[in-house]
Amino acid sequence: MYELNTQKMNKIISLLTLFIFFTLSCFSQNVDGVKSINVKYTPEAEDISGLIKSYEILPLDASLEAYVKNPCREIFSDTLILIMDGTQNKIVIFNSKGKFINSISKKGRGPQEYNFINDFFFDSADRVVSVVDRDKIKSYNLKGEFIKEISLGFSPNRISFLAPDSYIFEKVIPSDNPESDYYIRLTNKDFKTKSAQLPLKPITGPGFGVEGQIYRTLVNVKKGYFFSYFGDTVYHINNDKIRPAYAFNYDKKTTIVTDGTLNPKVDETYRYLSYFELQELNMLFYTFRKEHYCLVFNPKSSSAKTYKTPFVLRDVVDGKGIILTNSLSIVKLIEMFDPGKKKCSNPVILESILKDSESGIQCFVKITLSE
Repeated sequence: MYELNTQKMNKIISLLTLFIFFTLSCFSQNVDGVKSINVKYTPEAEDISGLIKSYEILPLDASLEAYVKNPCREIFSDTLILIMDGTQNKIVIFNSKGKFINSISKKGRGPQEYNFINDFFFDSADRVVSVVDRDKIKSYNLKGEFIKEISLGFSPNRISFLAPDSYIFEKVIPSDNPESDYYIRLTNKDFKTKSAQLPLKPITGPGFGVEGQIYRTLVNVKKGYFFSYFGDTVYHINNDKIRPAYAFNYDKKTTIVTDGTLNPKVDETYRYLSYFELQELNMLFYTFRKEHYCLVFNPKSSSAKTYKTPFVLRDVVDGKGIILTNSLSIVKLIEMFDPGKKKCSNPVILESILKDSESGIQCFVKITLSE
């Protein structure tokens, strides 16, 4: 009888040990303080709609001059929303309620004009909009009046302003400039390097592709983060340094290797990776076999869970996830994660947009998640 009970106890202990191992194996921490997170294919994952606590609809001005044909990037400040139109090469400026204020449209070959907008950033303290035009930065006030031009000597992929006086440079193409040849670089106000990670090297060997968010750097107030191009590491950035914070271990490939043909095998690859940090939760989005997933984890604990999701975030503002959509698409979006329309914090505006859905009004959806 005692031997039987001992066997049962040993079996229970083994099962508990196995359970604890699998629970903790998705979230561990190494000696350098980098948290390691396992990403596993979870076809039985539940829908993320249960995690949505509330959402707010922010419609943009519907006037012709306010229309953004190809919104490539948006920046939210305390009182303004600035959106880069990649097709019309202009910056459209709204107030925090979505009302059109002005646009900066200076495309041309003159000394105070730009040839092309690669990216832009905004210093909310000085109220200055800076356009990245290949290897130059051209700055304007909110009225579109030229202020100054700075020559960088290299062409960055993206520049983000990190208050009060730092810049984050993102670059993907190597050059002969060793100072700038890093995927991610933190500089002072004079663009002198304070910290850098991931040296750029010329690409050799077989071709490969990484499908995901075009820009990997996001800034929330006085801190930022960079999601590496292969999706394996998240770097945290403050005004002093860049440091690795999270390492993702995938059970599938995240790159598409090609041999020069037009038919790479992509079905068994995690695609369209993107990463966002909200107020209390961090979110890793990816697509597998044409289904969209989101790994959600709490940075202060060891909890992590994978969900299926009908949407992918575009940005994060004040701890809330941001989606950019229009009145035509929002009907389907709301049906997927709030069919009863009970979670909307401004239902009057939502109903107004739904009634006029054919107008194609552009709008942001600000999502608050349950902790």
